[in-house]
Amino acid sequence: MILSLTGTQSPDPANESTQQTWEFVARILDDMASRGVLDKQKLKTFYIPLYAPYEEEVKDIIEKQGSFSICRLQVHDSMIGVNKALISPKMIAYGLRAAFEPIIGDHFGSSTEIMDEFVRTTEQLMSPALLENERTKNPRVFLAMSLARKS
Repeated sequence: MILSLTGTQSPDPANESTQQTWEFVARILDDMASRGVLDKQKLKTFYIPLYAPYEEEVKDIIEKQGSFSICRLQVHDSMIGVNKALISPKMIAYGLRAAFEPIIGDHFGSSTEIMDEFVRTTEQLMSPALLENERTKNPRVFLAMSLARKS
């Protein structure tokens, strides 16, 4: 079995950078609801079931569960090799859109207009501090692993 998921570089579940991302997405959606782009009642019931585990945490869970063995595990930092000066609010907005569009569309209704407004709102709300945080302290990584079923 192949698994691919978003993880974090920090073993601290309360990592400040990770929390800032989730709080920023909440601010974007709240702003959109306050302007009538999203239904306020639907926003009240919206929940993003996100958790970004640390590499060792994933290993421990798989080993403790016992049904699979890890054949290979790779951690990919998508920011390696990126000219961080090129990271812009638009780039971050499109990254957030790619990550959240399926769940936002499922809850609020699939709409290009909603997601286009999500991008515009993201760009407008992006503070210099948050942009600098994305450039220098991005804690997110991608975990990819192949698992074999134990017999």
